[in-house]
Amino acid sequence: MRRSIERGSSLPPSGEKPYPDAGMKPHPRNRKPVRKEAPQQAPDASLVFALAEEVAGAHGVEVLERSLTSSWALRLVLDRDPDPINAGLLTRVIRSLREALAARGLDPGLFAIELESPGARRLLKTPRHLERFAGRQVRVRLTRPRDGRSSILARLLGARDGRPLVAVEDGSERVLEPGEFTEIRLAE
Repeated sequence: MRRSIERGSSLPPSGEKPYPDAGMKPHPRNRKPVRKEAPQQAPDASLVFALAEEVAGAHGVEVLERSLTSSWALRLVLDRDPDPINAGLLTRVIRSLREALAARGLDPGLFAIELESPGARRLLKTPRHLERFAGRQVRVRLTRPRDGRSSILARLLGARDGRPLVAVEDGSERVLEPGEFTEIRLAE
């Protein structure tokens, strides 16, 4: 049906509003409140982490670090030995993780998933990591400060009975006990 507007008039002849939704926004006081759905209850972090570890393992990568914030940002630091991590692999891991979340009844759209590679200051967690990076400079974060310092620089020598073996500043070798340190990272 075709309507015509009389010359000089901005209203159609019948008195209807012309083009009711033609890019005009109502005044803020006249806007209807938007009803938002109640957010889904936060999932158990251990479930999300277990799914992430399972999916990463299926793609041949290891989860070195993980965190889930209150705003549902899931951050994973992934490593693959000896091959490097590339963008295609990260894309496949994210896609698989979203599918796994959906299969468990969690809305994958609620999560902001951030995947990273370890980088130059990577965390060393396993005896395999300690052997792989033997000879490199590391920063050891201590459980309790020693000589007023919360961390020390040392040369990583490898692992002895699964524990880190380092050469400290005075050149002596030392096996670090699990209660002595909180983390070891590459310093270079």
